[in-house]
Amino acid sequence: MDSKEQDPLWDGDSDYKPLRRPNSNSAVETKVRHLNQEDKVSDSSQSTVESTTNNEDISNVSNSLNDMVVNSKLRVEAKEWFPSSYSPITPQLAQPAQSRLQRIKSVNTIVMNDYNPESSEHKMVFEAVNLDFLIQSLIYDPGQFDNLVDNFIAILEPHFDDVEVAMKTAEMIFEFALREPSFRYNAARLCSVLDEHYPLFRPQLHMLCEKELTTDTQNQGFTLFLAELYVQLHYEAVYGRCVLDSLKKLISSDKPDNIKSACQALKLAGYSLESSNNNALDEIFQDLEMIKLHLQQPLFSLVESVITLRKNNWGRSSNTTVSTNR
Repeated sequence: MDSKEQDPLWDGDSDYKPLRRPNSNSAVETKVRHLNQEDKVSDSSQSTVESTTNNEDISNVSNSLNDMVVNSKLRVEAKEWFPSSYSPITPQLAQPAQSRLQRIKSVNTIVMNDYNPESSEHKMVFEAVNLDFLIQSLIYDPGQFDNLVDNFIAILEPHFDDVEVAMKTAEMIFEFALREPSFRYNAARLCSVLDEHYPLFRPQLHMLCEKELTTDTQNQGFTLFLAELYVQLHYEAVYGRCVLDSLKKLISSDKPDNIKSACQALKLAGYSLESSNNNALDEIFQDLEMIKLHLQQPLFSLVESVITLRKNNWGRSSNTTVSTNR
């Protein structure tokens, strides 16, 4: 071991002196600080220039809009402009029943002034115009039946012995009844009234029903009108048979809309059909029992409700009797 004494690394009695930073290039630092200051000044100047430019643009746009408003020829009080090809449409408001009746009377007066009873052409035109207006009135306001039924009789009474007028009258009522659901009930009532006063009307209506029944189409409106006729007129030999045949045709089609109409007709005329057509109804309801197995809601529920209705005597008490059919 070397006998020479070594200096200690730290002398506790000595004052502590912090470490000194290495010498730096003061010229470089000064240059960097100067460049940073110049960049800040440049950015500030550029921002000021952009702000000034934007303010000038906004001011120019505002002045341009003000000039446009001041120099514009448009005025608030100016009339509304439409293209030359435009034609205004005035909405048609529904007329009350009394207004339609007054219109019918006015037309009757005009037609009557030119009416020549010796002219067959004038006679048909006159009756067609009046009947059409009366039927249209019943379509729009079914509650007017009692007020208008005398008008029907008054129009047709002079021609009770005219087959041509009877045929035309039956055709008009028949066609409207098939086409307009709101007229079917009143159409059957009207047919019942004319059946009593107009002997030539009955065979014309029968022929129209027979002709329609022989077609291949399943006419839902026809079946529902037949049911109304059967309930109102009770001609078993004609309308009872026609209703049953038409029901079978609708049900056999397997179309949902036809089955629905058949159920509606059964609800209407089923009770009246029961006394004289029990066996035929049994066949119809057997078909419904088979069909309902393949039906979906809500049609299934409708068919089931009709079946239940028949089991419950059509919703009537057991001692209720059906009126005798003619």
